[in-house]
Amino acid sequence: MKAADVKLVNFFGPPTETNFGGAHLSGSQAACKAACDAFEGAVLDVFAMWGGIEITVPPDWAVSNRVVPIMGGADDKSSGTQDSRHRLVLRGFVVMGGVEIKT
Repeated sequence: MKAADVKLVNFFGPPTETNFGGAHLSGSQAACKAACDAFEGAVLDVFAMWGGIEITVPPDWAVSNRVVPIMGGADDKSSGTQDSRHRLVLRGFVVMGGVEIKT
């Protein structure tokens, strides 16, 4: 695949709402690599109520965890450093559930 100068106009992320259940957000390594090459950052809004969301990010992405937990938690176990070129901003609410971010 040849590199291109891409300008992001709208980003439509996957559905990230769980109620009484769970979700695992990830992708193939090839798809994640293509997305990383095209975009420097992304914002993902999440909502988990009595359930959980597991998010897998590439190892060279930094994560800004802005999730507000209410009787729950949001745990960032990713390996990216804050000076990484790519950044995922995670925001939203967790009510009696959890969000786990990992590499």
